[in-house]
Amino acid sequence: MWILFLLIQIIVFRLIFKKLNLPSFICYLFIGILNGSNSLNLIPSFLTNSYGIVSLISLIIIFARASSQIKISLLNKNNSHIFFLSIIPGLFEVLSIFLLCMYLTPLNLHESLMLGFIITAVSPAVIVPLMIELQKQNIAEKKKIPSSILAVSSLDDIIAIVGFSVVLSMYSGFDQSNYSSLFNVILILLIFIIIRYIKEEKKVTVIENYLSKLWLIISIVLFILVGSFLDFKILTESGIIGILIVVVGIIFRSIGVIICLINTQYSKMEKLFFVVSLIPKATVQAALGAIPLSVMFKIGQCPTSGYWILSIAMIAIIITAPLGSYLISIISKKI
Repeated sequence: MWILFLLIQIIVFRLIFKKLNLPSFICYLFIGILNGSNSLNLIPSFLTNSYGIVSLISLIIIFARASSQIKISLLNKNNSHIFFLSIIPGLFEVLSIFLLCMYLTPLNLHESLMLGFIITAVSPAVIVPLMIELQKQNIAEKKKIPSSILAVSSLDDIIAIVGFSVVLSMYSGFDQSNYSSLFNVILILLIFIIIRYIKEEKKVTVIENYLSKLWLIISIVLFILVGSFLDFKILTESGIIGILIVVVGIIFRSIGVIICLINTQYSKMEKLFFVVSLIPKATVQAALGAIPLSVMFKIGQCPTSGYWILSIAMIAIIITAPLGSYLISIISKKI
């Protein structure tokens, strides 16, 4: 019965959100909030308990899709700016978020760093389909800009996930779950590398078609689950502070992107396109956002900080995903 009710909600709210021109995964977040334990409480426990495996599958799918569409050599010395773009802007964002969290939120040092690494990750769920569409339309392909952005966002996310995993291990102590996190990171990296070595265009197309269909299903489950974990009271309490943290983080990230592109061949509009393309947040925030909360429950710690981390991660999705998508669609027409 609950499945039928959820399906009806998905159909109805997708139509509403489509009319509002908002990303579908924000619709799924809303459905998760509506049906979560703090509201209608219709999502069964076996589904909420599967969050870990759902988040891992989501990350594998989206990284595999990104890897299959990167059409440049990452080891070419002419593409060295990609590595700078993957590291420097993200570190700028992490540092700004960390400092703000230490002064404006109840989060401690490790919790602030975890939130920084969660938020800094660029969203493959937004970037991958948009860049694939630009490649199909042959927009900015002369300088391989869509491929460069796919590469930057993928490497940026890997660094963010590794950073998050390290801080989480320091926070909770090294146990079996931490080794599991390390295994997950290694698995994602291996799949990313293996797909990079597939050269046949037909095989790449088949993989992309299969993964895109799989993503449609798994993304619904992921965003509904993460929405169901939200606490309304803390979401309201952290709202203004969360918005400030996300906006400041974007500003510092954008400064980092501009610095990395100073001595490159890109025009001003192309540099601006890089800036806006690295704004959106969604997939990694949904996949990692609830992990600190679940760890706090596991080790018997007060979950307030976990709810703060999850709430601000969701605020980041709600603000940056539609904003980034809109800016990408506008500026892509001018490069």
